[in-house]
Amino acid sequence: ARRKWQMPFLDCEKAQTLFENLYPYTLFKIKSLDSYDDRNFYVQAKSTSNGELAEFCLKVHNGVDSEDEQALDGQNRIHMHLRSDGINCPGIVAGRTGQLTQFVTLKLKQAVNGISEKQHAVRLLTWLSPGLLMHSVPLSATLAVKAGAFIGSVSRSLQSFQHKAMHRVHSWDLNHMLGLQDFVQYVPEGPDSRDLVTAVIADYKAVVVPAKESGQLRQSIIQGDANDANLIVRPRYGLEEIKAGDDAEIEGIVDFGDSVYTYTVCELAIAMAYIMVTAATPLAKAPENTVHSAEEKSSVTAAAAHFFAGYQTVFRLTPAELEVLPVLIASRLAQSCTFGAFSYFKQPDNKYLLLHARPAWLALQYLQSLDKAAIRTALGLP
Repeated sequence: ARRKWQMPFLDCEKAQTLFENLYPYTLFKIKSLDSYDDRNFYVQAKSTSNGELAEFCLKVHNGVDSEDEQALDGQNRIHMHLRSDGINCPGIVAGRTGQLTQFVTLKLKQAVNGISEKQHAVRLLTWLSPGLLMHSVPLSATLAVKAGAFIGSVSRSLQSFQHKAMHRVHSWDLNHMLGLQDFVQYVPEGPDSRDLVTAVIADYKAVVVPAKESGQLRQSIIQGDANDANLIVRPRYGLEEIKAGDDAEIEGIVDFGDSVYTYTVCELAIAMAYIMVTAATPLAKAPENTVHSAEEKSSVTAAAAHFFAGYQTVFRLTPAELEVLPVLIASRLAQSCTFGAFSYFKQPDNKYLLLHARPAWLALQYLQSLDKAAIRTALGLP
C-alpha cells in the first residue's frame, strides 16, 4: 500500500527535464509506460558526446523502494552478472555524475500525513529491442519450451551470484508463504476462493516446511517475477513479424525488483504459475459461470508442463525440489489471488482488479481440483 501512494508524480514533460539534467543525452522522443508502483518511460535520445541515437527505459522508483539503495545496487549487479554470462537483460547507464543510481526529490501521487514529496531513485536502462512483451503474442507449446529454457539459463547463471542486499524479507518471497495467513481474511468466503487458499497454506506447512527444515533445498538469488510481461520476444530468424507463438524467440528479461535470496526452486514455481495464468486468460474472458471442458482446463497445466520441459534442459531440479514444486506453484497462485483481493479491499471502485485476478483463480481452482498424482502428470513432472 505504501508503494502505491509513494508513486512518483511526473508527466512526460517533467520526465524529459529530469532525463536531460541527469544524463548526457538530448531527448528526441518520450512515452509513458505501464508500471505497477514506479513510473517508467520509453526514451529515444542522442548522445551529447558522439551523436549516436539510442533507446532507453527511464525508471523512477517509488518512494519505498528508493529507501533501500543497497537493494537497488543489487539489482544493478544482477544485470551486470547476467549480461557477462551472455543472458540478455537491460544494461544500466551511468549518469553525468558516473552513478548508476541517482536520487531526485519529486511530488508524490497523493499527499499522506502531510507528506507531499519524497526522494526517488532514478535509473536508466538500455532498451531491449524490439520491446515486444511475450504476453502480446499467442502462447504456443514451442514458445513455452523456449521460455522455460531461457529461465533455466537465468537460474544456472545466478547460482554463482551473491549480494548481501538480496538477503531480505519480501512479501512475495515463497519462503515467507505463511505470512499470507494475515491476508486470507480479505478473500471472499467460499469453496472456490478462501477455502482454496487455506488448503494451499496447509499443503505448504505439510510439504514445503519439512523440506526447508531438512536442508535439502538449494538456495540462491532469483529474479522472482518471471511472467510474460517481463519476457521480451522477437521474430525468429527469417521472419519480420510474429503471427503465432512458434514465430517468436525469447530476446531477454526485464525487471529485477522482486529479486531475493530464497529457495532456488521458487524461480521455476513462480514462472510455471504465471504461464498457467497466461494460458487461463482466454478462459477467463468467458462469462463468469461458464463450465470449461476438460480439454480447456488441461491446456492450463499443459503450458506449465512445456515450460518445465524447457527449463529442465538447461537447469535440472533435485528430487527434493521436484517434490515441493507443485505446492510452490499453487502457493504463488494463492499469493496472487490473495494479494489481489487485498488490493481490491483497498480500492473497491477498481473493478479491473477483479478481472485481472480471474485467470489466477481459474488456474488455482483447476490445479487444486486434481489429486497429487494427477497434478504431477499434468505438469509433466517425473
